[in-house]
Order: sequence, then structure tokens, then C-alpha cells
Amino acid sequence: MISTPDDRKQWTALHYAVDCNNVDLCRWLTSKEGQYQCDVNLLTGIGENVLHVIAQSNCIWANQSKNENPLRMIELLIKDCGADVNHADDEGRTPLHLAAMRGRRPYIKYLIYHGAKVDALTKVNASVLHYSVLSINPMNAEELLTLVKYIKKKSSKQSKDLLNLCTLDNMTPLVFVASHPAMTRPLSNDKKEAQQKSKNSLMEIFTENVKNEEQIIIVFDVIARRKHHQEFDHLKCLLEVSSPENQEQLVHVACRHDNASLLEWLLNQSELKEHSISTNQAEYTPLLTATFYNSKNCVEMMIKRIDDKSQSSLLAVGTVEQDNILHICAKRQVSKDIFDMIIEKLSPDYKSQLLQAKDNSGNLPLHLVAQTNTENEYYICKQLIEEMKQIERSSNTDGKISQMLELLSIKNRQGKTVAHEASERGQTGILELMREAISENDQTDRTKGLFMADDNNRFTCLHIAAMSENDERVEVLKYLIEKVGIEVNAIGGRRLTPLHIACEYGHLDVVKYLVKKGASAILRNAQLFNCLEISIQKQHEEIVKYLLQRPNWREMMRNAQPIEATDAYDTPMRKLIRYMPDVCKSS
Repeated sequence: MISTPDDRKQWTALHYAVDCNNVDLCRWLTSKEGQYQCDVNLLTGIGENVLHVIAQSNCIWANQSKNENPLRMIELLIKDCGADVNHADDEGRTPLHLAAMRGRRPYIKYLIYHGAKVDALTKVNASVLHYSVLSINPMNAEELLTLVKYIKKKSSKQSKDLLNLCTLDNMTPLVFVASHPAMTRPLSNDKKEAQQKSKNSLMEIFTENVKNEEQIIIVFDVIARRKHHQEFDHLKCLLEVSSPENQEQLVHVACRHDNASLLEWLLNQSELKEHSISTNQAEYTPLLTATFYNSKNCVEMMIKRIDDKSQSSLLAVGTVEQDNILHICAKRQVSKDIFDMIIEKLSPDYKSQLLQAKDNSGNLPLHLVAQTNTENEYYICKQLIEEMKQIERSSNTDGKISQMLELLSIKNRQGKTVAHEASERGQTGILELMREAISENDQTDRTKGLFMADDNNRFTCLHIAAMSENDERVEVLKYLIEKVGIEVNAIGGRRLTPLHIACEYGHLDVVKYLVKKGASAILRNAQLFNCLEISIQKQHEEIVKYLLQRPNWREMMRNAQPIEATDAYDTPMRKLIRYMPDVCKSS
């Protein structure tokens, strides 16, 4: 029973005795002449032996001046009992890994002296050097420096290059040491000089032979993710060994994670001052990157740096998608605070320029706003339209079509206007904003024409709303028909009406509304099919039943198309027999 693991931690009595630093009990349990003769290499539930337990025991290492010398326990288990110093647990960690992780210097030296392998790797390919600089290690910079030098010295005879060894997560020890709390936390004045010297020495060790510059980017990425106050001066040596291509990416890393403190530090470094407008792989400037990732603090900091007379950084365009800062605001659903900061900084001329600019898909910022149905997008749309209205008020149209109407009439590469996009996404609110924004000087038919315009498929807003999968499609149809006054039987490409479309897509709610509003059920498309036949062919049973209950069901049933190479005709009844025999019987 004494060697049986418990249920809670899968530990035996020996593991608990070691954890409590009870040397006498351990000696009694492991004695060859004693009653129990416990196996010193018994494992816990996660594959650890007693030497792993020693590394993590608070009882052994806390208040060492008052507690029993930890080496007594270590000597008993290793020298007297023969515990395996190189046993790896379920994660591949040896006792030396855990001793390094906890900063147990006497234990580390003892393990190495008794044959612990310094080049042992865990299952994620992490070395003892990786573990020695993990953030859980409580050592300060001076102590870390001493430990790293010792491990480096002991591993120098090994074949592995521990400094450049990557884990399976693609991280060398450099990533962990540069982001260690001892390196990033603010220093107290009394020890500042000595600690800073140790920081610099540590960084020199890890940067003297960097073989993969990607590790420098990873260092800044890890640090940028932390939002608490940090020191960054120890990172200067990384800038010195970075290529110009890598240097210009570091500003983007800070912007991506909204770390304004790191961004400010980077922009104040002589090596990076010229990179405040450098582009990343997406060809975005740092400001565009910060906007893309909704990084409010970084956007605010960079906007404050922009001279009112020269707003070129606000006019930058991503060369991959040809999207400007307003496109990014629209498609990334930025916060109201970020959007307001950008709009307030832009001059009226630049606002107009950016509002009318197209991306590589032909989309205006307003197109992108209409493609996403959120509260933020509605706010952005409202503000963009209001800005355009103010610009229009300050200009003289001289009886010409208003700038607003021209803007809203612009089509993207799919031939869609903002109204088309809003109709597809169920954006009734945006449709209302558009209609209200058009000047009263424009005739009613011009306004109506905006909503009647067709896309590349010759579909109007009504057709698009009828085929939409959005839950708000009926509300859009109500607005277009009842408020705007669009003809319910609008004919689009292939002679399709909105009712034809609704029957094809199986939207019973749309069919009911359109029929209620007087949509013709007997109009035929280019194939000479009416709405009943379309529903039958698409096998939308509920729509077929609904149409057959209409007063004009006989008129729908009288339709027919000649069957090719015969004298016969294909009728709705024949289609019912082929596709829906059960409905045919019940009818």
C-alpha cells in the first residue's frame, strides 16, 4: 500500500515525503534493510520521478537559511538510492529542465556533476537553456546571467547549438530571455546600473550569433502582446543586428497588438525613425496596420504625430487591395473612437478624395460598410454620408446632379451600388440614410432611379433582396416598395421578376409579401416559366401549395411550353406529376 499512488495527484508516500523535505522519512522508506524498500524511481501520474519533485518543492527551497540543507535530500536520492538524473517525464522534461525553470542553482550544478545531460530536449524540442530563461524563473538579471553562462559553458562540449535551437513553436531561447520579467520590468534606482549591465550582457550572449532573424520579430511580437508597463532598452541590440527589412516590420508588430508604449519607444530609436511610414507584407503603413487591427492607442498616437498641413500618411493606400484608411475602417468594423479620430483629422478635400476612391474590387468605403450589418457599420455609414453632405453644402452644384447622388450611383466590379449591397445584407437603415441624404433639388425620379439601377446580372435592389438569405429581406422589400415606390413587377435579366427569384430560392415569406403587394403570378421568364412552374421545378413544396391556393391558380396552370422536336407541350400539371406527385394527388 505504501507504494500505491493516491487518486488526487497519483503520488506515492515517497513523493510526498520528498516534497515536504522529510529526509528521515525518505531514508526510512527507501532503506534496503527497512520494511518498505520503496523504489526511488517510482513515477507520478505524469511520469515524474522524485528528482522532478525536488525541483518544484517549495518546502525544500523556501527560506533555505532556516530550512534543512536541500543537498541532504538530493544526496540521499541520487548518491545513496540511485535516482535516475536523466529520466524524462511525459513531456520529455528531465529533472535538470525543471531545476533550470525554477532557478535552483545548487541543484542544477549537482545534477550536471552527477551526469545530467545538458543537451536533453523535451518533446517540444526545448533545451535546458530554454527552460532556464522561462518567465516562471524568479531570478533577476544578474542571477540569470550567471546561470546562462554556466549552462552555456557546460554545453560547449556538446554538438547542439543551444542558442539557436528552435522549439516546435519556432522559438529560440532569445525569445524567452528578451521577454523575461527580469528584463522587462522597471528597475529600482539602487540596483539599476548593475541590473542594466547584466541585461545588456545577457542580450549580447543571445544575439552574438543569431542565425534566424525571424526570431527578432517573434521577440517583439511576444513583448507587444503584453500591455502592462515594460522597459524596452535591452532590445536595442536586436535593432542593431536586424536587417532594414526586419526593422521596418517591428513598428507594425507594435501596431498589431496596440502596444503604444512599444510603438513610441521604437519610433524614438534612430534606426527606426524613417520606418514610421514603411509598409508591411500587405503593403500597409503602420497607421493602416493599427486601423486594421482596431488598435485605438496606436492610432491615437500616430494621428497626433501627423502635421495638419501634410496628411500624406492618412492618404496611404495598401497596394495589394488598393484600400485606403476609410476602406479599412469600413471592412474591419473599427470602433467609433478610432473612426472619429481619423475623420476629425482629415481635411474636407481629403475626406472627399478618400470617400470617392475605389479599391481593387471597385468598392467605395460605403460599399464595404453596406456589406456588414453591425451597429458600428451603421454609425460609420451615417458619419460618412454626413461628411459628404457637408462637403456638398460647401460646393455649388449649379443645378447638376448632386455629388451625393453621383457617389451613391457608383458601381463596383460586380455592377453593384451601395444600395444593392445594403439590400442584399438586409440594411434597411442604410437605405433610409441614402434616401434622406439626397438633395431635395434632385427630382423624385432620380432618387427612385438610384434604387431601380441594375447590377451586372441586370438585377435591381428588389431582385437582390428577394434572393437574399438575410432575415431582414422582407423589411428591405417593404421599404423599397412602400417608401421608395419601386414597381413590384420590376423585370431583370432573363425576364426574371422579384417573385420569380423568391420562388427559385424558396423564400416563402418573400413570396407571400410580393403576392400581397400585387406581384403578377403569371408573368413568364425567358424560359416561359411562371412562378408556379419555377417553384415546382425547384421542389419548394410549401410555395407550390401556397400558389395553388391563390384565386388565380387556374391562370397559372394554363401556362405551357413546347417540347422540343415534338408537337406536345409541357404544362404545370405535367411538371407537378413529375416533380411533386403527392401534391398533385392532394390538389
